[in-house]
Amino acid sequence: MSLCIAKSLAMKYGGKLLIRSYTLSPKEIESLMDMCGLVEDILLSPNRRSSPKKFEKYITAHNLTSKHLYILASENRLQDLKLKEEFLVVDTFELIPADFKEVIREHVNNVWLRRKLSITTFYNFHVSTLREHPELFNIYDYIVVLRPHIHIGKPCIKITIVCAERFMPPSELTVCYDELKGKYILAPK
Repeated sequence: MSLCIAKSLAMKYGGKLLIRSYTLSPKEIESLMDMCGLVEDILLSPNRRSSPKKFEKYITAHNLTSKHLYILASENRLQDLKLKEEFLVVDTFELIPADFKEVIREHVNNVWLRRKLSITTFYNFHVSTLREHPELFNIYDYIVVLRPHIHIGKPCIKITIVCAERFMPPSELTVCYDELKGKYILAPK
């Protein structure tokens, strides 16, 4: 979902989009980006979708077993400083084979650097991390929680958006895969 939101924003405003993954290959990422139709329908006007602004796409796929945490974090910071992307999607860091406190320290350093560089960043986490370490999520502007959901007997995804720094009630929507149309659609309320 974060990949689709970032792609739609890049299509709307232009600029550079960097996708950094620790779990997927560039080919798998491209395949996921091809399935972003619903999010594009929601975020883009029909004329912007048919003629998006020019944006450049970059994909970095890391092999977690070949690099130490500090080398990986330094390479990520260097890439952000060099590329100066407008939009970034980062895969879950829970999979990095290192001490969790060290991973968090490097992650927070990267978050602050990206804020300083005005990079709109989407971080992906498992819901268990949100439950076990809620204090980590105070540094984010918005949190989007995706949960599996059954709607009228169909498998769906319930999306909850929470604003971390402003006290707003969470907003929710549900998307389901329509087998006849071959794409995700908004579930009726």
